[in-house]
Amino acid sequence: MKAEMALIDGERYLILENYAKALELFRVAKEINPTDAAIHFKIAEVLYQNKVYHEAIASAERAIELDPTNKFYYLLAADIHVARADMLSAQKAYEELVKQPGNEDYLMDLAFIYQYQGKDKNALEVIGRAQDHFGTNESFVREKQKILLKQGNIEQVILEWERLVREEPTEEAHVFVLVDLLITHGRMAQAEGYLREIQNSGASNRAGLMLAEILKKQGKNAEAVQAARGSLLSQEIPFELKGGILNDLLKSTDESGKPSLLKLVQEVAAVHAREYTAQAFAGDVCFQLNDKEAALNYYLKATRILPDNFSVWQNILSLEAELNRYDSLQLHAERAIEYFPNQAPLYYFGGTAHLRKKNYSRAVQLLEMGKRYAQEDRLRSVFNGQLGDAYNGLKNYPKSDQAYDEALALDANNEHVLNNYSYFLTLRKEKLEKALQLSSRLLTLKPDNGTYLDTHGWVLFGLGKYKEAVKPLQRAAEIKNDAATLEHYGDALFKLGETDAAVVQWEKAAEKKNASPLILKKIADRKYYE
Repeated sequence: MKAEMALIDGERYLILENYAKALELFRVAKEINPTDAAIHFKIAEVLYQNKVYHEAIASAERAIELDPTNKFYYLLAADIHVARADMLSAQKAYEELVKQPGNEDYLMDLAFIYQYQGKDKNALEVIGRAQDHFGTNESFVREKQKILLKQGNIEQVILEWERLVREEPTEEAHVFVLVDLLITHGRMAQAEGYLREIQNSGASNRAGLMLAEILKKQGKNAEAVQAARGSLLSQEIPFELKGGILNDLLKSTDESGKPSLLKLVQEVAAVHAREYTAQAFAGDVCFQLNDKEAALNYYLKATRILPDNFSVWQNILSLEAELNRYDSLQLHAERAIEYFPNQAPLYYFGGTAHLRKKNYSRAVQLLEMGKRYAQEDRLRSVFNGQLGDAYNGLKNYPKSDQAYDEALALDANNEHVLNNYSYFLTLRKEKLEKALQLSSRLLTLKPDNGTYLDTHGWVLFGLGKYKEAVKPLQRAAEIKNDAATLEHYGDALFKLGETDAAVVQWEKAAEKKNASPLILKKIADRKYYE
């Protein structure tokens, strides 16, 4: 009774984590009843908690000696051995434990101990015993796979998964693991067989995506698209699983197959009409396939779902600028700025749109704000170039010239500035020698550009160097063949006394769009008017 009371009191102190008092009481109990296995077990437990492993293992082994049927004694002994990094002794404890009927739950613990020691053969044998007792399940197969792959025994790994598929035929996930394994190791025919079986049964939409992957790797892009179609149009499969296969198909499909692929992408986007990623992806695909109108529409749909993605807004503004949609460019640039007020490109697009619509004051506001956020010299040069145009539109010529000069100080080869600055100076009949320097530098950069040839010729015309002006203007007229260039060429010819030739050029200009209001008067009077 004294031993029993000491054991009970010791257990109470153990629960309260008063290990010293608990150990004292357990040892009192041992002195009274030294052959009680439970007392030795409790002493071992306290010593283990206090990391006194040498004494703890002695007590644990004494408990096993007194009662070799209690599984908890073996488990404690194994834990103490592991704590001492004595894996061989821990192995022996588990081996003794699993010899006893009813302790099969600990087979996998023994297998892990074997694996830790690199005893893969023993580990496989023990996992096999667990399978025989409990039946095959995924955890057993995965543990075997770790060992078998390390050994390079892919054949056995495949056999294990095939066995699992047979024993659990309703678990679709097992088939996909097996298929991934087959694909990874080049067993395309086997993988394709499993996937076609699933696809034909209609059990899973995912099978079509995986089958498409296989067909794509074999260069069968048309078949891949067909195989994936049902899966891609299924609402049950998230778009995240579809984007990868669509992107891969896009990269590998030749020009003849891209229209049908584009149609498929648009159908998928319709299935996921409320998903930002799907709409943005469709926009990217349309852009890559040069369907800019469709790309713009998808990007706009994406912003209606999730309006705070900078790259999509940038794509929208770039496309609208390219398509000369300046009304919508104004609107969307201002909206994008609400979400990203410190992004210089948005101010550039907004300012440029207002500049094109001749809203010069608002253009100046946006461009001046955006210039503050521009970090690179080249970008600041671009902003200053647009500001030069905007201030010129406001007839604030000092500020226009200042902006142009700042632009060239940052980038001496800014073609836009070299062209516009020299042209506007010529129109104003100011600083014509400077205008000539600018237009001459422009031609050294792009000697065959029709617009630049026209500008250079017009600067020479403004300086009264008509003979020199004719050559670049003639070349510009041949390249551009537009109303303004033809008219300039005619003007230069007139100044050289070649009236008939001048009228011929003016008549050609009159037939073009955007001919000047004075062109008919020039023709009728056979005379040059400014």
